[in-house]
Order: sequence, then C-alpha cells, then structure tokens
Amino acid sequence: MRVLFVNPPAFNELTTQVGKEITENSSFQPPLGLLYIASYLRTQGDHEIRVIDSQVDRLSYEQLKAAIADWRPDIVGLTALTFTMVDVMMTAALVKKIDPDCPVCLGGPHVDIYTQETIRLKHVDFVITKPGESSFSILVKQLEGSRRFDQVPGLSYKDENQDVHSNPQTPTTLTLDDLPFPDRTLLPFQKYYSIMTANRPVGTMVTAKGCPYMCVFCSERGSKPTWRSGRSVAAEMLEAKSIGIKEMFFVDDTFYVKKQASMEISQALIDLHVGMPWGARARVNNLDQGMLEKFRESGCQRLHIGVEAGTDRVLKILQKNITTDQARRAFKLCRDNGINTMAYFIIGNPGETLEDVQATFRLACELEPTTVQFSRMTPMPATELYEMGLRSGLFPDYWREFSRDPLGSIERGFRPKMWTENFSEEELFALADHHTRKFYFRPKYMARSVVAVRSFHDLKRKTRAAVDLFHGTRQSTTRLQKLI
Repeated sequence: MRVLFVNPPAFNELTTQVGKEITENSSFQPPLGLLYIASYLRTQGDHEIRVIDSQVDRLSYEQLKAAIADWRPDIVGLTALTFTMVDVMMTAALVKKIDPDCPVCLGGPHVDIYTQETIRLKHVDFVITKPGESSFSILVKQLEGSRRFDQVPGLSYKDENQDVHSNPQTPTTLTLDDLPFPDRTLLPFQKYYSIMTANRPVGTMVTAKGCPYMCVFCSERGSKPTWRSGRSVAAEMLEAKSIGIKEMFFVDDTFYVKKQASMEISQALIDLHVGMPWGARARVNNLDQGMLEKFRESGCQRLHIGVEAGTDRVLKILQKNITTDQARRAFKLCRDNGINTMAYFIIGNPGETLEDVQATFRLACELEPTTVQFSRMTPMPATELYEMGLRSGLFPDYWREFSRDPLGSIERGFRPKMWTENFSEEELFALADHHTRKFYFRPKYMARSVVAVRSFHDLKRKTRAAVDLFHGTRQSTTRLQKLI
C-alpha cells in the first residue's frame, strides 16, 4: 500500500502567544509523531511510505498538490495541531481534489481533544486518538482487506451513510522502548535547525511521555509519565549521529521528572561514547549540582526552562509548584556548569497586575538566560485555564466552535482569545513585544551575543532574527505610553 504522511503548511497558523518576528527564524523541528507512525508501519508490512514536511521544504499549496498527485497515495495521514487546523483542512481538501476516493486520516493533539468535531468535518474519513502507532497500522491492514473498521482501536470513522462511529482506544502493550527508532531519512533531515545552537542539522527525540505537574495552562497536566531506558536513548542518538545529525533536543514535557531516569540516560550517553550535544526542557525545582555535572559530562549544552512569572503569588495561581528563589538558584547552577538556557515567561496571567509584569521583566534580566521568550497568555483547549475562563464567563467555548468549522471560522474573522482579565489584547501584545525588545537590545546582552557567535550560519540566523525582532516590536513603546 502507498502511504503518504504530510505535515501541512503553516501559512494560516493561528498565532497569539509569540509574535512571528520571534518564531519565523527560530527553528524548524521535524514532525516526530509522523516519523514514529511511519517507522512502526514499516515493521508491520510491505508498504511504500513517504513523508512530506511542507514547512521545512517551504512548499506552496500548488507544489504540495503536485507532489501528492505525482505519488498517488492510497491513504494520506495528516498531523493535526489546533493552531494549524486551517492548513490541515486545506491539505485534506487538496487530497480529495486530486483523488476523491483517497482516504484522509487525522491524528495528533487536536483530534485527541476534539475527536467528534474533527471526524464530522468534510474531507476527513478517519481520526485516530493516541497512541496512534498500532492503530494506524491496523487501519491500513483493514483497508487492504475486510475493511472492518470497528476492529481498529481508537478509530473514529464514517460509514457509507456518513454516520459516525467511534471505537474505544485500548491500553497499549507497547512500551517506548518497543517502538522502532523514527527513520529520519524519510525527511530532509539536513534542513532542521535551531537558533539556540550553531550545530546543524538538529534532531529531536522522545525520552519520556507525560508530566505529573499541574500547571493550569498545560493540557498534559497530571498525566502519568513513562520513560525509555538509557541504552535505548543512547542507541537512537548513535544512529542519528551516523547519518550526520549534529545535535539532539529532547522534546519531553520535562526531561528529568524522574531523576533516576535522566541520570541513567546521561550515564548511557557517557558509557557508549555518544559524543553528541543535546538539550531538553527543564524545571527549576528539581535541578541540582550533581545532576547538572552529569548532564554536562554527557553532552548537555542547553536547557529550556519554564519560569512563567516574576512573583511567587502569580506562580501559585498558575500552580507551577516553583518559587522565584528556586529559579534564581537553577539558572545560577546552569551558568556555573556552562549550560545555556532559554527562559520562558508569560505575560497576562490570571490575577497579574502591571507591577507583576514589571517584576517578571526584572527577574528575566536577573536570571541572565542565554535567550528569553515572553508569551501572551492564550488559554488552550483541555487546560484548567481554559475551564477557568469558561466558568468565569471571560469567553465562550470558542475552541470547540472553531473545531467544528476551522475554514469557516477563519472566513468569519476568528482569532484565538487571550486572557484579558486585567489587560486588553492590544496591551498584552504591546507588553510582550516591549519586554522582548528591551531584553534583547540591552548593551550587556548584545555584547555577550557577539562573543558567543560560533559560525557564519549562527551569525546569519541571529542577525536576521534581530532585524525582524527590531522591526516587529518597534511600535510597542509607543503603544505602551498610556499603560506604563
């Protein structure tokens, strides 16, 4: 069977959290979920498999149409994120225009939340909820054979009368170690990079899933973590290194939720002489000197750390379970151990005042991260924050309405809503832009950045991002005059 997986374009991506001047030149990450499903499917039968990443290849819709038409797949799988649903549906329509009989299957975080809304959309034949590896391979087998779609765990589908049926997802017996390594050669892996590092290309991988913490803005709050073994992680990094990948970023919600697991991985990287730089997401409350020493010895060069707010009062509202003093200690430990950091902050949190926002900026400067990101608080579906907004009447159930008709919603002027308890959306945009620009254009920071340039590509990317940042945020000071 000819199976095509597509990461759709992002021409119509919904953006409010971070401005495009921050994101356009920051990185390209491979669609790892599609690679996992494609690689697992390859072990289950003799299929022809292709993966297209429209974003990294910068494909127009006409170019994507030509690529799909030329390959003539028997089924197309699309990865669906809430912020990319407009382009997902445009891609699905494109597939049906080429071949009305070609089934379209959607999977990803958006369909896990809005399964019923998604399966009822035009041009969507199947929806699979996580975990998708085994379910998608069973679906392909059924399409080749008896078409008993009721036998596919986690599948929602339409019958010949367009009636919707949904099968329960069954507990998987597959562990993370059981899954085959994602075949990165299915994509132009040489094109993936991050402005956080001069190493190119950069790969991504999963060492764990789930997060036990209860942050109100995260849809993964309170989910049960599972981990891979250290030797499995090290073996995948060695395979990635063999094809030319220069650095790896662990995309786990938090790399070291379990200290024993993260230390085991670090030791395996040392024992097997992997010798590849890596980075991960982190929290400030469970970093210590011994852990950072082991991370650094095994190749860790950068940690992305969510601080979110500059006052303990707001952090408590966010249920972060951290303090500003813990943040100060963690960032100092990273500096002392030569590990670069990216600090995440959010502007416009529940209960946040202008004084709190100013405290957040002061803390950001005090922590001295390598890079910083000031986001605007945007309630996402399936989060406690979104439920708080619904209960308080701050906004209607707009994500559900959007999910019922993404294309029509955009035509009607849909925009994601920000948390406007104490600030207007215009003020939130201005505050985030102003503090981003103010942070990066401090003389101390600019001098440090020049010294840190390691290659021509590094200089080119950082210069371009700086120019875009300057032009994208220069009006913020004027817009803030009435506020500050």
